[in-house]
Amino acid sequence: MSTRSAITAESQCQLQQEWNIHCISMGMSNIKHNEATIRELYAAINNRDLSGILHAASSKIEYIDYAFGRTVIGKDAFREYWHNWLTAFRDGTGKIQSLLASGDTVVVEVQGRGTQTGPLVTPFGRLEPSGRTFEFQFCQVFHLKDGKIVSGHSYYDASHILLDLTRERTHQFVA
Repeated sequence: MSTRSAITAESQCQLQQEWNIHCISMGMSNIKHNEATIRELYAAINNRDLSGILHAASSKIEYIDYAFGRTVIGKDAFREYWHNWLTAFRDGTGKIQSLLASGDTVVVEVQGRGTQTGPLVTPFGRLEPSGRTFEFQFCQVFHLKDGKIVSGHSYYDASHILLDLTRERTHQFVA
């Protein structure tokens, strides 16, 4: 092998290593940006900031709430969806328990907590304020493009929420 071809092969190897590092760093930057978008979304939710919530979403967002069987498409519908929850639970919070980001996907496990002081529109009708406080776990899968949410899927046990808000508490648990 000539010295010239050895240098060329070595140069190619060096360029490939630099390219791989560049690709990895660009990917990590994108992942961190997507993670930050979801953390900002939850900060906006916890602060009742509808404009902050909408800032995280693309104009053509498609969001599916599987528990309530509802799909919302576009920012106006996304605003209405969050307005419903924020009106029903004015003190409601979502605390991220875990977050996993890979590529353009971010998955969060969240602990929700709130007191129903306003009406909640459900697939079963309007649930008037109960004054009851509840906690529940839910999981959301977000897909992002250019730092904006293009789709989201929400998974939780709707029966847990509805039972906590509607049933009469006629028994006490004793430790």
